Amino acid sequence: MLRKLLKNRAVPDNETIHLNGFEAAIRFSARRKTLTIKVAGGKVLVQAPAFASLREIAQFVDHKSHWIREKVAQQAEQLEALERHWRSGDSLPFLGADLCLRVEPATRNQVSLDGHLLLVRTRGRPTAESMASAVQAQVQRWYKERAVKHFAERLAHWERLTGITASGHGIKTYRARWGSCNHRAELSFNWKLVMAPPAVIDYVVVHELCHIVHFNHSPQYWRLVECFQPDYRIHKQWLRDNGLRLEL
Repeated sequence: MLRKLLKNRAVPDNETIHLNGFEAAIRFSARRKTLTIKVAGGKVLVQAPAFASLREIAQFVDHKSHWIREKVAQQAEQLEALERHWRSGDSLPFLGADLCLRVEPATRNQVSLDGHLLLVRTRGRPTAESMASAVQAQVQRWYKERAVKHFAERLAHWERLTGITASGHGIKTYRARWGSCNHRAELSFNWKLVMAPPAVIDYVVVHELCHIVHFNHSPQYWRLVECFQPDYRIHKQWLRDNGLRLEL
């Protein structure tokens, strides 16, 4: 009876708490049973069950505060090392390889790929800062277009192999997740994944497809994933270790 009441309980709106010198975003879920903390891009995300109180969450975060600070500091250093200036010579990840950025002035904006050279032709800007901003916007737009094409191809491939069919899919910008599946069997993928190796992208596609069969992370779910991705643990760990690099 209690389980049924909790299941039917309305999911609270997302919250933000400030504690011990850092900010943590809270995302509630009716499916979640335990509290977990993720640190991505130097930002803290608490994933909480719908029934968890803010007081309980604050105590949980406070208990983990030392680990959180270490993780935030470590990722801040990594982000600083990955800082891009959006000028010729910058290195950009794409499908697991590094592209070399070349910026050239032109009368119209255009982005093209030639081997490992990403050529960005852009109209002149009055300052270096505005030029960098324009180049970044062009590159991000190009990556999103490539992500749309690549995910459509890989999803179609894995739908044929698994026999599991999504009712639709799309590309989104997520802060702390690589993909999602809803109750309507609609899948969404983080466009930034197009920077990852193809095998890792395939793992995420299979991961979300399998949620259509098992809308959870139960042992049965992971066995289904393993049927199609025997090395899924390697790809999952790659995202944990390298996910911070997938930023533009």
